[in-house]
Amino acid sequence: MNSDTLRAERRYIHDNPRRYCLPKAHPDLFVKASALRNSRLPQGLPWMGFGNLFLIDKPELMPVRCRIAEHTAAGIVMVSPFISPGEKKITALVMAQPYGSLILLKPDGFAPLYKPSGTYFDLCAEGRLLILSAFPHTGRRRALSRECCIQLNDWGQHICKPLPAL
Repeated sequence: MNSDTLRAERRYIHDNPRRYCLPKAHPDLFVKASALRNSRLPQGLPWMGFGNLFLIDKPELMPVRCRIAEHTAAGIVMVSPFISPGEKKITALVMAQPYGSLILLKPDGFAPLYKPSGTYFDLCAEGRLLILSAFPHTGRRRALSRECCIQLNDWGQHICKPLPAL
């Protein structure tokens, strides 16, 4: 084992009790759902989600475009696959603040025992993250073709359309 691997193992062991307790203390923030139905989601796709499912119903959702990083205000939920370097910077900005939430469009499905890792786990525990995917889990990482990225961004735009008035 090299020193980096050993350091990562120690971090994992040290953090494991916290990662075990948080979902037990806040089960509503670590929900894994199949066959999601919501008027904001593009219809006819097998949507699955993990995290705070209530974020999809927030009134202000904003698709992430690199030029709108200054709009990470309280109450706004940023929606994107967060793949490009600019989108990743926006993600880091939102995660570093005590407010702001993310809906992450995942290009692969969810493994049977899926849990987010790292900072995404912490955002989930704070109720600030919902991960959505319409792709089945295959056990392989999905190739991020231009077409796949365009599809994910189109879904982000669709999800951010205002909810119909009642």
